[in-house]
Amino acid sequence: MYIKVGGFNIEIEDYLDLQEPKKGIDAHNAQILKSRHQRDSKINTWGNITLCEKVLGESKCSVVEYFGGLGITTAALRDKFDIEMHTVVEIHPPLCRHLRDNFPDINVIEGDARKVAGKLGYHSLMLCDFPAFTILRLDDVDDIFSAELLRDDSPDYVVFTDSAWRWLSLNLKNYQNRGLPIYTKPDYIKVLSNMLYDRYGYSIKYAHTGIVCAYCLMVRGKVEVQINNIAGDDGSYNVHGKEYVSFCMEDGEK
Repeated sequence: MYIKVGGFNIEIEDYLDLQEPKKGIDAHNAQILKSRHQRDSKINTWGNITLCEKVLGESKCSVVEYFGGLGITTAALRDKFDIEMHTVVEIHPPLCRHLRDNFPDINVIEGDARKVAGKLGYHSLMLCDFPAFTILRLDDVDDIFSAELLRDDSPDYVVFTDSAWRWLSLNLKNYQNRGLPIYTKPDYIKVLSNMLYDRYGYSIKYAHTGIVCAYCLMVRGKVEVQINNIAGDDGSYNVHGKEYVSFCMEDGEK
C-alpha cells in the first residue's frame, strides 16, 4: 500500500500493520474505521495545508511538525513549499522509522512532544496536528505551547487542529456552565482565540471549519479571526484538490 500526496508517494511498509484489524474489532468494523481514518487524514491534511498557503507563499521557510504520524502532512508540505529546514517530532518508533525511510532529507526526532518542544531552535512555522484537542484541553498542550510560544525566537505562524467541531452544538451548554460565553460555533473560535492570546500572546487569524475538526492559524498579537467553512451542506468538502491525498494498493487501485 502507498499514499499519494500531490507529487509524493509514501510507501507503507509491512511493519506498520495498517491493514490488520485491531484486537477486539471485527473485520467489517475495522474496514469502517480504516475508511474514516483515510477520509479524516485527507481532510486534515488539506485543511492544514490551505492555511499554510495563506502565509508561507513561495519564500524559503523552516517548519517543525509535532505528531508526524504517517507523514501525510509532511509530504504535502514538501510538495507545496520551499522548506530549507524541516523537523518532524513523533513518539512511536515504527512511525519514526517509516518517516526516515520516506523522507531521508528531514530531521525526525523520536520523543515526547511535551519534552522536545522549545529545544529545536527557530522555525517560521509550527504545525500541531493534535490527536485530540479542544478548548477544555488547553492545559493538556500547555507544555508544548508554552515552550514554543513564550520564548524569544518563537515561530511566526502556528497551525493546529481542534477536534471539538463535530460535537460542538451538543456541548454548548457544557461550555456555558463552565463560564465560557460560547453560544454559537463562531463564538467557540473567538473565545479560544482570546484564551490563546491571554496565555501566549498569539491569536487565531484564520480558521477553516469542517464537519469533524477546525483548522486554525495563529499569529503574534491580537487579530480579528476570519472563519471559512470548508464543508458543504451535503457533508462534502468544497476545498480544491479534495483528491490531493489518495490511499492506493500496490496494484494502483484506490
